[in-house]
Amino acid sequence: MLKNLKRRMLTYLDTNILIRYLTRDIESQARKAKGLIESGNVIFIPDVVFPEVAYILISQYESNRNEVIDALTSIVNRDNVKCNEYILWALSLYEKTKNDIADCIIVSQSLQNLSQLATFDKVLLKIEDVIPFKF
Repeated sequence: MLKNLKRRMLTYLDTNILIRYLTRDIESQARKAKGLIESGNVIFIPDVVFPEVAYILISQYESNRNEVIDALTSIVNRDNVKCNEYILWALSLYEKTKNDIADCIIVSQSLQNLSQLATFDKVLLKIEDVIPFKF
């Protein structure tokens, strides 16, 4: 019974699982990460993981922005992988702009919630439909 319950339980991923899955740099961990991600079990990726993965892939593995976008998009498009809905918008913004992914997540979350965005970053305030906070 407990074994079946664990299979249906939502699993949150840490950044290192995605890094191992994407880079296959530590083979034993990469196999485990692949087994989990491709198992069909429902997996949730927290918001903070996306900027961490982008940073690590770019700074440590010399990936370019398009490779990061492709990698993250391929993962979030898996049927068993869940994330907050605005992450899909954030990835789209990340692809279309020069903003970092953390800023894209902030903007996307504010857009989804129809909220004002308080920032001194003029580039973010120029994104379509952003509602700037008036200081």
